[in-house]
Amino acid sequence: MFKILFNPKKAQRNIGEIIFVAIFYTSLSILISYWVFPELASILSVAFTVFSCLYITQGILKSEEKKETTLDERSLLKRHSKSIKYFLALFIGITIAFAFWTYSLNFSNSDQLFLIQKQVIDQIKQTSITGETINTNNFFKIIVSNNFKVIFVSLIISIFYGAGGIFILTWNASIMGHIIGSLTKEQGIGFFPLITTRYFLHGIPEILSYITIILAGGIIYSAIIKKDFNKKEKRNKILWDIGILSLISLGLMIIAAIIETFISPLI
Repeated sequence: MFKILFNPKKAQRNIGEIIFVAIFYTSLSILISYWVFPELASILSVAFTVFSCLYITQGILKSEEKKETTLDERSLLKRHSKSIKYFLALFIGITIAFAFWTYSLNFSNSDQLFLIQKQVIDQIKQTSITGETINTNNFFKIIVSNNFKVIFVSLIISIFYGAGGIFILTWNASIMGHIIGSLTKEQGIGFFPLITTRYFLHGIPEILSYITIILAGGIIYSAIIKKDFNKKEKRNKILWDIGILSLISLGLMIIAAIIETFISPLI
């Protein structure tokens, strides 16, 4: 395992190793941020995690570039399934690290270290309370609107910055990890499985929607750099893939919003 931490290529072999690397670098980023810049730790911990995981993200996007330059006849999901799994593994590892440190630190240190995450969660809780007093369909529309904005931002960042889409995943992982860790600390470790299920139930399809749009943006980024849009045969294949990935992303986002509105509150 020690070699994996300092050899980027080895971290792309299987899901377990990626989760391990994500937990290690996220924990290191959190501790360094809190030690060196305690007042800015909540945002710097995310930034340092993004920087440290960039090599995995770049490796994933490079593999996507190769798939787009060869006329692979396999189905779209088969061609991109490994990359989707890698991104999801990164998200899970980062979430685990944020949840662990939120749970392990005392309340004052945790609130200082994850100040911005706590503020965002407080806003989410306020929205949930508001959702109980307004029509459920309106609450559903609010969630869809917010998630659509994130999808749009993810696409733009991926198009212009390539691997920059990892920031969206890391930020969402920090939010989910913090809320899971906080609720586990408040309610007791025995409630951890229930709390995790409640948030992962809608969180996983939501993150998968972001991952698929990040892949679409990464494909566009690569095609622009390599001028593949000038080649008709490749252009048609690239546009087809981008269109399908975008539709899948929107579909997953709607499924996540339905679960968050109608199912998660029942758990």
